[in-house]
Amino acid sequence: MLYLHPNDKYHETPDPANPYADYTVELMYDFLNNYTLTRDIGSEYEYSNLAQGLLGHTLGLKAGKSYETLMIDRIATPLGMKSTKITFDDRMKKNLAIGHSGGVPVENWDIPTLAGAGAIRSTLHDMLLYIGANAGLKKSKLKEAMELSHQVRHDKPGEGTRVGLGWHISKGAEGDVVWHNGGTGGYRTFAGFVVETGKGVVVLTNSDKGADDIGFRLLNPDAKLIDVKKSATIDIKKAADSGGADAAWNTYVALKNDKTNTAAFDETELNNLGYLYLGSGKTKEAIAIFKINVTEVPGSANVYDSYGEALMKDGQQQPAIENYEKSL
Repeated sequence: MLYLHPNDKYHETPDPANPYADYTVELMYDFLNNYTLTRDIGSEYEYSNLAQGLLGHTLGLKAGKSYETLMIDRIATPLGMKSTKITFDDRMKKNLAIGHSGGVPVENWDIPTLAGAGAIRSTLHDMLLYIGANAGLKKSKLKEAMELSHQVRHDKPGEGTRVGLGWHISKGAEGDVVWHNGGTGGYRTFAGFVVETGKGVVVLTNSDKGADDIGFRLLNPDAKLIDVKKSATIDIKKAADSGGADAAWNTYVALKNDKTNTAAFDETELNNLGYLYLGSGKTKEAIAIFKINVTEVPGSANVYDSYGEALMKDGQQQPAIENYEKSL
């Protein structure tokens, strides 16, 4: 995992399984001071995790306390969300559902600098309290501020979705669906509500496969459920574990050539599997997995970045540089 650094240089995290743990405030400031905008401000919509993290950091500075303390003081405590915080306590550790990627347990991410973009840990119970307050089902002093965040601020061109303050707003058969989703290494989440029906939904998974379609369907009867397919990553991992890099690649080729095969090749799953091997010293296997991803999604900048990193660790400097250049 590489971070953009001043003067087009890169900072490599020492732990790909926990990629933002060492991303410091100084690195963020350096990036902001040296980045050149590619388009005019406000000319186009794009969701930015960096912006959300920067907002949380700025709010903490303004309040003179950490983002976690600010969130607990302003939101969690007033709503009675006793298990919502960033720092694990003993009870949270005991009840933790271990995250998975491609069926394999993975580390929890730590996001100290960009905490506002996804560092908060919570429970289904607490999140339902939060959604209930947003939907107006739970009386709260936060009602006015929450309603302000639901107001439309921007349209997402061509998608039929509008944007509030931290919320997405989509048309539904029974009213606007106000929602947000997200994920870290081995987790995916969805939360949403419809004021007109009084329905609120929270869906949490401890895998890198989300369940947004289930959340949307519960809130909007017209929403479609996805056609679930077996993950090709499972067979590729089995082959890599038993036969190494060549076996992984050959399994991929066989799956692609099998006209009856309906397995799905997921970019995120494959990328996470590649980093799992890279972090455990199985560089050849990692290279094979990243090569599969490059072949499958040649339009993604991230797959070339990952492939280049594995090649560099294997001492293949020139091919690594070529892939980093493609990523850029």
